[in-house]
Formats: sequence, structure tokens, C-alpha cells
Amino acid sequence: MIYIVFIAVTLFLLIFVFYQWQYFAMFHPVRYRQDKLDSRFTMLSLRSRDNTPLEGIVYTPDNIKATIFYLGGISQDSVGLVYKLSQCYPKYQIMTFNYRGYGNSEGSPSETSILDDALHVSDLFEKYYGHFSLMGYSFGGCIASFIASRKNVDKLILVGTFDSIKHMAKIKYPLVPGFLIRYSFDTASYVQNVDCDTYLIYSTDDDVVYLKSTLVLLEKIKRLAEFKELRGYNHHQLLCCDDTIDFIKKVIK
Repeated sequence: MIYIVFIAVTLFLLIFVFYQWQYFAMFHPVRYRQDKLDSRFTMLSLRSRDNTPLEGIVYTPDNIKATIFYLGGISQDSVGLVYKLSQCYPKYQIMTFNYRGYGNSEGSPSETSILDDALHVSDLFEKYYGHFSLMGYSFGGCIASFIASRKNVDKLILVGTFDSIKHMAKIKYPLVPGFLIRYSFDTASYVQNVDCDTYLIYSTDDDVVYLKSTLVLLEKIKRLAEFKELRGYNHHQLLCCDDTIDFIKKVIK
């Protein structure tokens, strides 16, 4: 009997540790501020629906060609990244914010809070800056898809985005039961309800998002405008490589 109790307690502890570990494996908050910003960049102090302080930023060039709301990856300081994005897209107004716990945003990230905050911020951006296209990189592609499934946007561009965290986890850890996977971030379910033109960019040399996951996502997109398959770029390089930049400039006019 004592052995059964020991095994049960050990199993419970292992499941508990695995469940907690997923939080740190999922979210990698960072802060990056090395670029000096000029008057074209406006820092924003935002508030979530539950009054959590969030930081945002808007880059506004002299002559705006189009407006992009950027949703960053799992380990990006999106506010700190805007300067680099402005170099890639100098004629585009670029808006973004940092998820809870990222950059100077307060609070702790969770699936529910990130999705709700992003939708709330998108409403604020639309109110003050007008219509926009959504651009989501990796994890941010899921957040962008969620927003696009709930409101009208000009275009949705997904760069190196997965179909769902659960499917990605099953591919990487095939022996782990699905019910033990803590997060969903189910991009595939969101894109089925997106009515705007949707573009998916993928690299065959992506070392983070599996091809199997991308193909599942591709099949679920309701209004696929174009699937752009690139070669020679890993996951990190994909966002700001010349081919991605040229493609986005072509579709957002």
C-alpha cells in the first residue's frame, strides 16, 4: 500500500512541476532599449480592461503609406523592436504594445489576459489611428489572428506562425497526454473566422515552427490570399529578411 501511495504522490508532483514549468517555457519576457528614438516615435501609456499598465508605441513617418499593427513573438520586446521595423518599413505607420510582463508592461502574462489585452489595444489603436493591417510574428501571429477573427481589419499577415501550441507540443513531446498541455493559443481555430485577406509566410529552414504545424494552419485559413514559402532563413531571420520585407511591402499598399 505504501508503495502505491508513494507512486501516486510522485506522479502528482511530477505533473505539478510539469504544469508549472510550462509557464516559463511559454513566456520569455525581455526588455530591449538600445536605439535612440526621434520625434516620429510616440510612447504610449495604455491600460488594460482590468487597469493593468501596458506600454505601447507608434512610429509615424512624414508620408504614411499604410498602417500596421505588429504583434510580437514570444521573447520579443515589441516596443523596443519598433525602431528596427521602422527601418524595414520606413513609409508605414507602425503600432505595437508589449504583453503583460514584457518590456515595461506590468502584470503577469497568461493566455486569457494577452488575448483580451490585444483586442482591447486594437480597439484603442483603431479609435485614434484608424484602420490597419495586422502583422503577427510567430506567437504574435496567433494573437493577430484572434484580433482579426473579432473585428474588421485590412489584411492579416502571419510570419512563421504555428497552428496551435497543443499541436506543436504533441509533435515535440509525442508521449505527453494532450490534457497535460497547459496552453492552447489555437491559431487554426481563429483563422477559420477571419474574413480579410490572409497571407502566410514560412521558411523551409525554420528551426522552431514545424512544417507539419504550418501545413495544418494553411488548411484552416478561411481567406488565404497567398502562401509564401521561403528558403534559407531560420525562425529568427525570417521576420526581417529581405524576402519577407519585400513581400509585405507588396501586399500592404
